[in-house]
Amino acid sequence: MENSFSSTLKQLRVERKVTQEELAEAIGVSFSSINSYEIGRRLPGNATLIKLANYFGVKVDHLFEQKVIDERRKLASCVEPAPVAPLRR
Repeated sequence: MENSFSSTLKQLRVERKVTQEELAEAIGVSFSSINSYEIGRRLPGNATLIKLANYFGVKVDHLFEQKVIDERRKLASCVEPAPVAPLRR
């Protein structure tokens, strides 16, 4: 089941044109671990989270928040601001 972390990890990996195998080798985990993270089967431990954040040059928090940020941006682009009533004196 995909979650915020899994979708962000896959997005970062694809944007940088890195395969799951290359990422796994770079941070010292198995291909099946990366695959499990991306499909939301499991989450990495703290040490692996730090390695992933360092590899992609982001903060660990970013790995969990990206989907929320993207959804907020989409909503904001679809919603017109409410008219502001003039102040009464």
